[in-house]
Amino acid sequence: MDTNRLRYFCTVAQTVNIHRAAELLHLSPAALSKSIKLLEEEVGLQLLLPAGRGIAITEEGRRFAMEAERVLSQVQGLHAFKQKRANGGPTLRLGSFEVFTTHALAKILPRESFTLTLHELVPGKLEEAIAAGQLDLGITYLPIPHPELDFLKVATLTMGVYGRPELLNRFDLKDLPFAVPVTPLQGTPTKVVGLDGWPDNLYVRSVRYRVTLMESALELCRRGQAVAYLPKFVVKLHNEKVTSAFQLQAYSRSLPIGSKYTQQPVYLIKRKSRDEDQWSKKIAKELRLMCK
Repeated sequence: MDTNRLRYFCTVAQTVNIHRAAELLHLSPAALSKSIKLLEEEVGLQLLLPAGRGIAITEEGRRFAMEAERVLSQVQGLHAFKQKRANGGPTLRLGSFEVFTTHALAKILPRESFTLTLHELVPGKLEEAIAAGQLDLGITYLPIPHPELDFLKVATLTMGVYGRPELLNRFDLKDLPFAVPVTPLQGTPTKVVGLDGWPDNLYVRSVRYRVTLMESALELCRRGQAVAYLPKFVVKLHNEKVTSAFQLQAYSRSLPIGSKYTQQPVYLIKRKSRDEDQWSKKIAKELRLMCK
């Protein structure tokens, strides 16, 4: 079966328009229509129906498009594997979220030369991608249990409330304006529902800002408009890059959430079928050094 015809049909199924699909594929509408007709004859299914001046996808066509997308994804994976083999050298597919991908990547990667593919995924999606074989390893401190994965504890993060000192000194904890992640979590053993790891079920914060990126929260903190619940190492790296006027300090009074939440284990995630290899050992070592 010609995979190009599968790709052509998937494009038609997505656009439901022969002319638009032909434009995207850089084909003439006549050539595209002929290709779809040949595919219908090959598989013995009617995939398209005329509908007024346009077309409609049959029910069999919709189901076929779903299967074709899956096949094309597998073929693309084989091509990628072949390309990696042709390029030679070690490769690593790593997944995590912004705490590590943005603020710690240079610190935790091994020093030798290799090819890296980095995926930024929220907890849950991260575990699914590793279990499906789309990633080799993951890094998290908000693990979502999965029966096909091992979670190797490699370090411990110290968490705290950080902001400009003039803001921290002006308010009690209950009145501090927090910047918090938009992304909700489900399925964490600790019942944490926020990407920053704060247990809102134990202590409700005064939330002033909801942001997608940690860097946005840091900017609000730098400007003295908000505080955020952050890993100590992130603030340390941040303070090394800014002048003293924009450096952040920790809320010095005790937090009413306990050490279970202020000391967060960091896990390296791998498939149970994957041995603990050179990558996992080297990344674990760098994580331990960074989180000290």
